[in-house]
Amino acid sequence: MWWLLLWWAVYGYVLWRWRPHTASTEASEQGGNEEGYHGPQVSILIPARNERECLPEVLAALKREASWVSEVIVIDDHSTDGTAEVVREWREEVPFSLRCLRNEGAGKKAALLTGIRACRGEVIVTMDADTIPEPGALRALIRPFRRASVQMSAAYVRFWDEKAYERGMLDKRFLLAFQALEMAGFLALTEGSWQRGEPITVNGAFLAYRKQAFEAVGGWGDAPHPGGDDELLMQRLYERYGAEALVFSGAVAQTRPALSWQTFWHQRRRWLSKQRYYLFFWTRAGLVLLGLTHFLFWLIGLISPSWALAHLCVTGALQAWVIGAGLQKLRLPSFLRFWYPLAQVWYPVYVVILGIMLWRGGFWWRGRWYEG
Repeated sequence: MWWLLLWWAVYGYVLWRWRPHTASTEASEQGGNEEGYHGPQVSILIPARNERECLPEVLAALKREASWVSEVIVIDDHSTDGTAEVVREWREEVPFSLRCLRNEGAGKKAALLTGIRACRGEVIVTMDADTIPEPGALRALIRPFRRASVQMSAAYVRFWDEKAYERGMLDKRFLLAFQALEMAGFLALTEGSWQRGEPITVNGAFLAYRKQAFEAVGGWGDAPHPGGDDELLMQRLYERYGAEALVFSGAVAQTRPALSWQTFWHQRRRWLSKQRYYLFFWTRAGLVLLGLTHFLFWLIGLISPSWALAHLCVTGALQAWVIGAGLQKLRLPSFLRFWYPLAQVWYPVYVVILGIMLWRGGFWWRGRWYEG
């Protein structure tokens, strides 16, 4: 089993390499007392499809940091619940320009394009309609653009719903805890990879970039996938401007996790299906390494159950090292750590299911069906 020892060493090195190694300068200033904003004009774009319940909380959060906002544009993606009415009701409640546009096409990418064509700001912030930035998060996300070399600024996005967790049964609580743990680990690796100049991914639920840079690289390209408005754009910006153009701000926002297993599987299928369009070798390599590491549990178990158990323990310890950093940066409840052993046992099953799903059909997203 010498090769397994070598595999552990490689896996541990990759996690160490992409684990955050330095503090996020911008994040350390997130709660600062700085008044106003004197950098480039900022336009916030919020694609929304049937988000009447969530939008008021989002707009209230933006109102608290109004001095950093030039305009907010909600792009109504053919909603049927009165989303546009919420925007009209809030126009007199906020001190910045607030507009609602009708999506010229269908889906998130088309909605963002509608907003990008109409916005006046030099810096664009994209937000999901169920994402709430923490106090000071918006200024931390925007502040890097005072440097002319910066073209994109990323943030931590906390996948958590405390009320749903408190009301949920055991299976619902595990689902929510698993998402929080998994994304804490991925986001910690994301920050570390950006610090290394090898950005593996980014989350578009709370993201900022220059409009001019978006236009210069042709946006996210012509990949025929409903997602990828974040990762594909990040990769194109990296190729044109280099690693110094990408800053992981460390700002934190909270978004709504999947509240059912059915929604969860469709979400993961959507995320995975866009990997065929990635431009970076290390992003694909990282996904393959993660998947094979957990799939090995089953192969090793056929040879030696004791080695399989050792493999589960070693990989679990290595991942706990990274996830712990993510939990701390996201300021998630400490009790989530008690779910980690069960999540680690579940992960090999999870990886096999994801592998099977890659060969299957499409997925549901926001009430629409997409082919894989």
